[in-house]
Amino acid sequence: MKHASITKSATVVLVMFLVLGLLTTTPSSASTATNTTNHPQEENSAAPGEKEFQQGRAFDHGIGVAQSYEKAFTLYKESAAQGNLKAMLNLGVLYLAGNGVTEDEKTGFSWVKKSAEGGDPRAAYSLSILLQTGKGVEKNPSQAQLWLQKSADANCYPALMALAQNSMLGSNGAIKDIPHGLDLLKRAADSTNSAACMLLFKHYDEQFIKDAADRKIQLQDRADSLVWLGKAASYGDPAAQYEYAHQLMAAGKPSAAYPWAKLATDAHVPFANGIMNECIADIPPEQVTAGDKEAERIKAAYPKQNP
Repeated sequence: MKHASITKSATVVLVMFLVLGLLTTTPSSASTATNTTNHPQEENSAAPGEKEFQQGRAFDHGIGVAQSYEKAFTLYKESAAQGNLKAMLNLGVLYLAGNGVTEDEKTGFSWVKKSAEGGDPRAAYSLSILLQTGKGVEKNPSQAQLWLQKSADANCYPALMALAQNSMLGSNGAIKDIPHGLDLLKRAADSTNSAACMLLFKHYDEQFIKDAADRKIQLQDRADSLVWLGKAASYGDPAAQYEYAHQLMAAGKPSAAYPWAKLATDAHVPFANGIMNECIADIPPEQVTAGDKEAERIKAAYPKQNP
């Protein structure tokens, strides 16, 4: 029984990773033309089974209705039967988790695979995980890498980040290539993924220390780190907003720091209120008013979540 419990726990962790990693992508309107992390059917409200998919998603997440996996399952199944790739992926996730239906890893795998074969980048990434971990299918690392690459080729940010990690660490059979890994992270970051931005910030921040012997390179490291930190903050990441405000204050720029400190404070980030109060003490009232307006403008420009 203990072994069965561990297996069940591992499956739940995997499914949560799929749901959190894939279904909360936040592409900005500015990058829509080049960002293909969306489902192929995402922009088409008239896609087959779209009405049932949206209704199922509402029950799945309790959006405007009482949450019900059972109703979500029924609606996803109706949508998937009409060829909706998003519904196929979500149906697979429900089977893998045993939510709204008896847990069935093989059936869950088959739905994820069908969605991936239909061209859904997030399903391709999910399929790579299932093949790598052996959920609902025998482990197949080579096929897992193929699907991971297909997903990354479509700019699906979790796949890009996974390949970036492999490249930067030389893991999972990849040749260590830090510049290539950074390029992959930048592609993920350009898909409005704040986690990729924060990894880039951390990389260049660490390089600042390593490049102590060359002041010119150090200054470039610092500039690069702040660019990616600023992007993460602009994508609506409260921790990044706090850190960006802190960095700007350290650089003696309280007016620039104030809007970010306010946003972090509004998001209840610990100690952000302290930075905001420091800013207020250092700038005239009219700049505080201007900073409040700037914070509202930044917030209004946050990338919108995908359905």
